[in-house]
Amino acid sequence: MSAFPEVLAAALPRGSGLNLSEKVAALDFFADFIIKAQARRNSPQQTQCSAEATLVAALSVQFVTLLPTRAGIVQQAVGSCLSGQSVQMQSVQSTLRSSTVEELLTLADEHKDDSALRIAYLSRAALLSYNEKRYDLTIRILDGMTDEERIADLEFWEDLRSSAAAFLAFVRYQNGDHQGWRTVFENTPIDIRAFAQFGLVSLFTVNEIPTQAVRIEVLQSAAKFMARSEKPFSRKSAYWFGLVGQMSNLKQFSDASDVLKDIANAFNAAQKQTEEKGDRLEISRHHARSGLTAELLDVQNARLSEIIGSVNDPRSRVNINFVLLNVAVQKYQTLKRELGYLESEKLD
Repeated sequence: MSAFPEVLAAALPRGSGLNLSEKVAALDFFADFIIKAQARRNSPQQTQCSAEATLVAALSVQFVTLLPTRAGIVQQAVGSCLSGQSVQMQSVQSTLRSSTVEELLTLADEHKDDSALRIAYLSRAALLSYNEKRYDLTIRILDGMTDEERIADLEFWEDLRSSAAAFLAFVRYQNGDHQGWRTVFENTPIDIRAFAQFGLVSLFTVNEIPTQAVRIEVLQSAAKFMARSEKPFSRKSAYWFGLVGQMSNLKQFSDASDVLKDIANAFNAAQKQTEEKGDRLEISRHHARSGLTAELLDVQNARLSEIIGSVNDPRSRVNINFVLLNVAVQKYQTLKRELGYLESEKLD
């Protein structure tokens, strides 16, 4: 579900940054998922599928918008699975929607022997406290979950945990608690610490002079933790390219190209492992677009060419070069408009 964070909450961070084709692929997966679940329900074993249907039903708008050819059959499968839904399940869903954070936490404690219900109550409590801007409570709830409870939807847990840390650090920074905002990151799991640091920098105004030194400090730290993170390349790629873009915005072009080199090296290593498993990995244009700027291209042109040339996958090189070409064209169009304006001023 972390592929469609808007289903969970409008304020949830879009950490995964999926593009259109990737979202369609995710919907295809969910369509196959619910159709197979319905088939099992109609088999001699009559396996229940109401839980799966509840999950997929939340994506009805996405199916109609992005994958209309399968929307009808998915709706039929969902309806079939929900036709036998128990009154208890309907009651649980109503409770999740109407309860306060404190009520949800109490319910979670009362259902320690029911793993699925406990996870549902804790996840909803964490998300609701996040939407209420009680970020310290969100972190306490998420950190209190067991490994098994986190793994139920690990990307959701990671994105919410890192985003709550970013907002909490931002609030403490604004309140002048400089030790406090640094402590927030120290207490964030190492593998997603850079995600939170990226989030903090994103909350500042780009051209805000007084915060430049702090943003540079945080970005330099984030670059180190991103390289150390054991998360898969595909998981951290969007954040990683985002760091390149943020460094470029702060005129830290040498640091930005260093991070881009880290990305290239990590991608090459990850791609080799992926190919050995018979799968494919590539750097998407969508992710590269967030990191490559006209200013970086101007200042680090030769270095960028060297780094891109070191990427082993031809298609990924094409994607990156395509983004750079677009950046160059946009810059040319901007200069052309500015020159046209200056010429008109002279004529006046």
